[in-house]
Amino acid sequence: MAEILKEAKHNADFIVSEANGYRSRETGSIAGGDDGVRPGTIVSVSSGTYSPVAVDGTAAGILYEGVPAGETVDRTFVVRDAEVSGADLVYPDGATDTQKATLKAGLNSLGIAVR
Repeated sequence: MAEILKEAKHNADFIVSEANGYRSRETGSIAGGDDGVRPGTIVSVSSGTYSPVAVDGTAAGILYEGVPAGETVDRTFVVRDAEVSGADLVYPDGATDTQKATLKAGLNSLGIAVR
């Protein structure tokens, strides 16, 4: 029997559509932490630095491309005027359906429609 391979998430897999040019995006700094950060992770921002959002945090955008473990790097974030697939977003570990709905509402207030 052939081995089943599981493919990792690709950069920007979550995007359904976005504004012309790069108007939906911004760049900023983010730390990879112990395990790295996957594309599609909902992020918050504090003092100009992005990090994965906490279950009770405020969504500031979505990480466009992954971050390797242990590195702090500049990356691209979708922060406005886009449509994304909710099934392809990375929510905080342990987030309840109510907390996910709150994060989706926060993204919607930025002009990011979660489908």
